[in-house]
Amino acid sequence: MAKARKKAGRYRWFREDRCAGCGACLAACPVVELPENAARLDRDRAIRGRFAESLSLSLCTTCNACDLVCPEGASPYELVLERFDAEYNAKGLPGIARMVFPNEYWNIWTLLRPLMTEQEIRDMDNWADALRGRHRTVMLTGFYTNIVPYLLKGEVFSGSGLAIAGSEGLWGCGGDTNKLGLIGITERVVDLLKRQFAILGVKKLVCFMEAEAAMLAEVLPARYGARFGFTVEPLDSWLTNEINAGRIRITTPLGITATVHDNCMSRYFGGKPQDTMRDLMRKCGCSVVEMAHNREKALCCGWAATIPALHSGAGLPGIFLYMVYSLDRRLREAAATGADAVVTGCPACYIFLSLIRLLANRSIKVYHTSEIVTMAAGGTPALAAEERCRDLLAAVMMLVRQWALHARFRKRFRPLPPEPGRTERPPLLNEKDAARIRRIRRLLGGRLAKSRATRALVGLAVRGAAAAYGLRLKAKRSLFIRAAAHAPDSKTR
Repeated sequence: MAKARKKAGRYRWFREDRCAGCGACLAACPVVELPENAARLDRDRAIRGRFAESLSLSLCTTCNACDLVCPEGASPYELVLERFDAEYNAKGLPGIARMVFPNEYWNIWTLLRPLMTEQEIRDMDNWADALRGRHRTVMLTGFYTNIVPYLLKGEVFSGSGLAIAGSEGLWGCGGDTNKLGLIGITERVVDLLKRQFAILGVKKLVCFMEAEAAMLAEVLPARYGARFGFTVEPLDSWLTNEINAGRIRITTPLGITATVHDNCMSRYFGGKPQDTMRDLMRKCGCSVVEMAHNREKALCCGWAATIPALHSGAGLPGIFLYMVYSLDRRLREAAATGADAVVTGCPACYIFLSLIRLLANRSIKVYHTSEIVTMAAGGTPALAAEERCRDLLAAVMMLVRQWALHARFRKRFRPLPPEPGRTERPPLLNEKDAARIRRIRRLLGGRLAKSRATRALVGLAVRGAAAAYGLRLKAKRSLFIRAAAHAPDSKTR
């Protein structure tokens, strides 16, 4: 079994011996943005495991920006992950966290499958079957790509010659379990990946999800000692190279203004994916404008805001409120640029930003990179995000129903790791639950739910809730800064 390498001291990865207590990490954090003395206090509380009293532990959206600015190479982001791991080992996870574990019955892929088209299901089954063959070059679909599989049906992929393979059973190449701080489970995912990629015999992997490219090329080798023996290329890099080589021809420059959402994992590969995205947008005829937080200081889309809320015991309302606030904050920042659209290369960012666009009733459009390139190449993408977001809402309502009606679901649990050597697809819903989610989805797709008045009222409520939660966080931060000003100097312990 792959083991996360542990250095001398209390931590596997965080270098406490290098940490000078300067506070640069949290001063640069786009979420907490603490002044120096408050940053030092928070750093000390995080080191001592005082979870409820640390802003970095209770608000971290796992964007890893802090690692980039640490002048001593102490890996402060990994301190947060290791504290998450300790919290998990002590308490487990809330029942609602089942939604991101593909071997749990109440996961998001199991819930969405009854709402997908027959073509989408056939495609995902074919991609899973392709994992059993041998292919020299593979387009790996990705964990969250299997929520929006229609993205891979664009014309730009049809003549690529790449074998398309992937399954939720690859556990997102450990992306979610690592961000959750579940180190032991991530080690098991590494073992699964080694065996699966050995079966494929792959020499080059093009990752539709940039997060999975970063996990395979950087995170798993550096933190878990994993070696896979193939090269990894993120989707946006592959698309750019295909355009440069003339295999994808830009025939219909779009002439729109776009702002780029730099996803959390774009900070890997030396930050090169951030330049690649902007270059790709310009090749497609987009004028690029920047958000207030961009590149290495970009905000998380908001989906990862669930992670600290899961560990802090915020409860279901707290989990959803922090996620909604974070999602809406990012979309508001995109809209403030005056851009026609926000573009992202991450399928998870794409669908969750699309979700908040629907809920908050905001006008700025959300596109995935593949949709932009398909349109610029004269093709017709599915542009099915709004309907998939309604599917996603139906799934969330099923989870809330389960949480409300069943006390066992509200209890903390410890997810089972993947089975050794087996790439298992998520379980299927039973007939009763499948019928129930279809009924919920019909209501969400009805005339009343889609009416202008309903959208306006829901948008007002969602924007109001996000704003109120933002004020609460602002007050919490202000109190922390005032307390730090009167605390003993924490530079030395």
